[in-house]
Amino acid sequence: MWIKAGNYRECVNLSANFELYGGFLGHETKHRRASSGCAPTIINANEAGSAIHVTTNINATIDGFTINNGFADKGGGVCCDGGAVVNIRNCRIQNCGARLNGGGIYYGAYASGEVANCVISDNGATDGGGFYSEYHSDPSATSCVIVRNHASGNGGGACFPFHSGANMTNCTLAYNTADSTGGAVYASMAAPTTSPTAYSPTTGRR
Repeated sequence: MWIKAGNYRECVNLSANFELYGGFLGHETKHRRASSGCAPTIINANEAGSAIHVTTNINATIDGFTINNGFADKGGGVCCDGGAVVNIRNCRIQNCGARLNGGGIYYGAYASGEVANCVISDNGATDGGGFYSEYHSDPSATSCVIVRNHASGNGGGACFPFHSGANMTNCTLAYNTADSTGGAVYASMAAPTTSPTAYSPTTGRR
């Protein structure tokens, strides 16, 4: 589905396999790579739940959106339930929060997918202010900027707990903070790979 540029005040629930593309002016007849900066398609959840919620075992693509003001227990910006395969590309995920895990993005147990060319900024949660990958999940983050996120617990930028297998490639993490451990990234009995990834000033014990 192609979504015209505009400010949509709602929460989106994907309970069937679906592809969402934003950044369109409304007159296109051919698909093109979304240009969310020139023609932003904004999903503003107004803190009524996850801005985009992908339910269990669903395959979904989310491409070319600005995702604002989501707030939920997990995944304030995008919540990917267990077993879902969710690709998030060319998006800005900002000013979202979670009571528990994944202020910006949350991947549940056994979920997977690719987060590519995204900016994840100014989000907050107990653990994983920007990004949280649950146990036995293995999403990848490629060419993303993860900046100014905060965790009141662990992992201001990203949190990889027990048996998480997330991968980060060519990402930049800067000015993320955590009150406990891992201002940039927290990993506990997990095996994330970071190659190559740049880290700028953070606060919180590593």
